[in-house]
Amino acid sequence: MLRPISWRAPYAVALAALLALPAAGIAASRGFDGLYGQDAYAYFDYGTASVRASILQLRPLEAFFWPPGYPLLVALVSMATGPLALAGQLVSLLMGALVPVFTALLARELWPDDTVLALLAGALVAVCGQLWQSSVVVMADTTGLALATLSAWALTRYTRKRRLRWLLVGSAAVAYAMLARWIYGLVAMPFAL
Repeated sequence: MLRPISWRAPYAVALAALLALPAAGIAASRGFDGLYGQDAYAYFDYGTASVRASILQLRPLEAFFWPPGYPLLVALVSMATGPLALAGQLVSLLMGALVPVFTALLARELWPDDTVLALLAGALVAVCGQLWQSSVVVMADTTGLALATLSAWALTRYTRKRRLRWLLVGSAAVAYAMLARWIYGLVAMPFAL
């Protein structure tokens, strides 16, 4: 049986906001659109043009030199925002905000009687400057990290509960993390043990 969600929701929102509000506020106050360097522009162009067109026209994705996981999310968000860099920033910001939440849930799963430790772990991740930066740029970094952290939590939960759904969530999350950033294939190896 799942733990009651009541303790999680307020803490999860607080941890997500601890990262998202200042990071988004700094980016907005400086007019930063999330595009810097050729990588961000490549993700932006591929997600909001090529992948978006593939979705709208129901045709296969065109070849790209990076995995399609992040551009696919950007394309889906761009259906609501239009083909703007904001679509990529929103994906990065949401995924970045989920990293401290999944970190806290992982710590809570490992030490179930220590809520303070779980909140401290999540808060330390939430105030990490590199994560703030990665959360406001049009890049796949936070998407891969959030999904790998979700996978770690779900697989840890599976080892304790032995419920198939947690194995499926963990497996799907690490698989999509690899679709966002190939490097997360290395994370999958110890998970397989």
